[in-house]
Amino acid sequence: MLPNSVQSPLFRKAILPWYDTDAACILTGVFMLIVFAFSFTGIAVAFETPESCRHVWVPCALLVLSAGVITSVVFRLSRRHTH
Repeated sequence: MLPNSVQSPLFRKAILPWYDTDAACILTGVFMLIVFAFSFTGIAVAFETPESCRHVWVPCALLVLSAGVITSVVFRLSRRHTH
């Protein structure tokens, strides 16, 4: 019989990092939904005043980036719970 230090860790359960837990993914998704809504407000405000219309790219970038993170988190959680 092999000592404990030589045994293969093949049958051990993989340890998920704290940032890849369900709670962290859900918290990230909720925060990104808030940023997504905030960016819609920023786009509406930017189009109301002609001076800030040239800066509409900032809330648009927030919208696209937060949508990407939301998609990634939803895909990760759905893949984890379907297998």
